[in-house]
Parts: sequence; C-alpha cells; structure tokens
Amino acid sequence: MANNTIEPSHMTSMFKEEQMDQLFMILSANVVRSRSVLTVVYIRVYDRYEETDSDFYLELTNLLENEVRKTDIMFQTPRHLEWGVLLFQSGEKEAVAFINRLKQKMEVSLLFCLTEVRSDHRSFDQLQEESSQMLEYAKQQGPWSIKVVSSFQKPTKEKIIISIIEPDPIFKKVLYRTISALKDSRFDLEIQSYQDGFEYLDARIYQTSYTQIVIMNDILPRKNGLEILTTLRDIPNSQKIKIFMMTKRTSEQEMVYAYQKGVNRYLIKPFNLQLFEAQLKRTLEDLWL
Repeated sequence: MANNTIEPSHMTSMFKEEQMDQLFMILSANVVRSRSVLTVVYIRVYDRYEETDSDFYLELTNLLENEVRKTDIMFQTPRHLEWGVLLFQSGEKEAVAFINRLKQKMEVSLLFCLTEVRSDHRSFDQLQEESSQMLEYAKQQGPWSIKVVSSFQKPTKEKIIISIIEPDPIFKKVLYRTISALKDSRFDLEIQSYQDGFEYLDARIYQTSYTQIVIMNDILPRKNGLEILTTLRDIPNSQKIKIFMMTKRTSEQEMVYAYQKGVNRYLIKPFNLQLFEAQLKRTLEDLWL
C-alpha cells in the first residue's frame, strides 16, 4: 500500500461531516411530519482502526458504497476508518440486514452502532457523540459487535389544534372539558374556543400548517357553519382540517349536503358525549395512519 495520504473528501462522493448537521435536522423533521423512520449506522474498522493509508481507506469506502442503496447517504466521520450511513425508510431490522450483507463481503472485521430516528428533538452532534461512545463499547466486545442508541426513538408528539365554535357558553365548556380529558401519547392537543364564526375566521388559525379539527355549530352569529365550511375547503391542503358539524336539524337532505361540502362528522343535538368522544378518538386514529 502507498504511504502518501490523500484527503478522503477529494476522492469520494460522501457527504462531509460539516454538511450533516443541517441535513440531519431536515431529515429528522421529515421523519416527524411523515411518521416514517430513519436509521443511522456508524461503521468502524475493528482490527485496523489506527490505519492511515489512503488506499486502504478508499478500498473500504468503495466496498461500502457498493452496498449502500442509491436512496441512502454515506458520510464521513471525524475518525479515520469510520463511516456513517443514513438508511431512509428503514428501521433497525433493515439496518441489521444491511450489516449482515457487509459481513458476508468484507474481509476486515467491523463494529457497528445503530440509531433508529423517530423524533426531531435531538441534534446530529448528540447522535455522533453517543454513537462514538457505543462504538468504543462494541470494540471491547470484539469484532462484528453491534450497539444501539435508543435515545432518538421516542416519537415527537404531533401538535393538533382543535377549535370549538359554539355560541352557548355552557355547552362550549362541556365540549372543552370532554376534549381536555382525552389522553393520547402521540398528539399534543391545543384547544381553542370561539363564540361565533367571524371570531374564528378572524383569528386565521386555520391558515397554520398544523393538522386541525374544527368542531362547530351549523347556526352561528355573523358567520354560519356552512360559510366556515366553504372557507376551509377552499384553502390549499384542506384535507389536514377535519370538520365536525353540530346541528339540531334532522333533515337527511341537509346532512347529505353538508357531507357533499366536506364535513367529516355530523352530530345531531342533543348527542351523547361518549359518542362524540368515540368519534373524536376515531378521527385521531385516522390522522395517525
């Protein structure tokens, strides 16, 4: 092997370490939005970890790149003879399958650290630090050891805005308390209440990017329920807003019309609060799918 050293970044198509912080932030945010998963695999040579020869480094880099999918990303780390791979839409199971493929083809012994990412509340620097520690533990256990960082697995709660539009202050409070009592580890429910349609539209909360549930009476002062319904269904990406229509009317024709205009749930007053709670829970389940 040649004794001269060459900067690896000039010889490969890998991402550089300084590029990964922002990229990881973007990818982890996308994991939260899409409720998908990303797994980061750190790979370190076990039996020649002090090797500095550039030809040896490039030979191993090429072997690894041949096993990485085109949709994944390979990047440099601060240590020589160490690499990182971001496996898109892949959990620990797929990452272990990737490692097994390497084990069949590599002539040198390797160490691994896996991190399944399901949240966006931790940084790439933290990932790199914890992975480096785990690789040191893996080294103590011998070649082909695999360690797992679990601190990135807890999903970030998704914020959902629930708007209650109801002129009756007593019934509005009942709805507020019913919704507040819901417990769901996947969502952070922010509840807002409005006395009429104009107040709700003037707040413009429906223009935010958050998923929303609107629970409204059909007859409202200043702006009625159908006017709000039309406004909401005319905005871009309106499928992120789920609409509950409450009414005292029992006309099937009016119910059909409301569904045609985009209502997701139709509740005839007076209705059972347990039924309302069950429908709301079902809507949250559907939002998670």
